[in-house]
Formats: sequence, C-alpha cells, structure tokens
Amino acid sequence: MATILRVLLVLLAGFFLLMGVYFVSAPMAAQELFAIEPVGSLGLNTIRGDLGGLFLAFGAFAGLGLRKPSAAWLPALAVIMLTIALGRVTGLIVDGFNSQAVVLLAVEVATAALALGAHRLLPDR
Repeated sequence: MATILRVLLVLLAGFFLLMGVYFVSAPMAAQELFAIEPVGSLGLNTIRGDLGGLFLAFGAFAGLGLRKPSAAWLPALAVIMLTIALGRVTGLIVDGFNSQAVVLLAVEVATAALALGAHRLLPDR
C-alpha cells in the first residue's frame, strides 16, 4: 500500500508541477483550460502568479510529503484542496450545475483524500 501511495504522490506532484509551469510560461494557452479570460497584463500576471504559483505549491507539497509524511505538507495540500472544493460546491449551488465543474470537484476531493490517506498511512522517515 505504501508503494502505491508513493507512486500516486509522485504522479500527483509531477502533474501539479507541470501545470504550474504551464500557467507561468503560457498563460494564454493555459487560461483556456479553466475558462478564464484575463483582462490585460494584470489578468495575465494573475494567471501566472496566482494559478501558476498555486499549482507549483501543490506539486511542492505533494513532493515534500513523500519525504516527510509526518510533517504538515500533505494535510496542508488536503486543506487547500478541500477549501477549493467548498468554493466549487458554492459555485455549483449559486451559479448552476456544470458537468466540467463536477469533474474538477471530484479531482479536488480525490486529491485531498489521497493526501490525507498518505499522511496517515506512510511510515515516518
């Protein structure tokens, strides 16, 4: 089980790091993935900084959690993901149903579950 959790964390960290680099290096292309329309250079800067930085932090937390599962990295990742999920659920209620948002919600909840599970089950190093 520990090996499977580690592999999943490596894949998750890699995915998030790649997404972060994508948002930082190609915000115009990346914005289409999330249906975001930047307004001027500030909008592009926000995509690079906020979204790029957020995804890079997700990748860092997942990667650091591989080395120090007893530390706060994986629970921090879970808390951020669940907070994003809460905002997404609010959007589904207030703004209306969107099947793509439900898919993203599932990814966020699954990521939080993986992070918490790994935190609990991986042996301390």
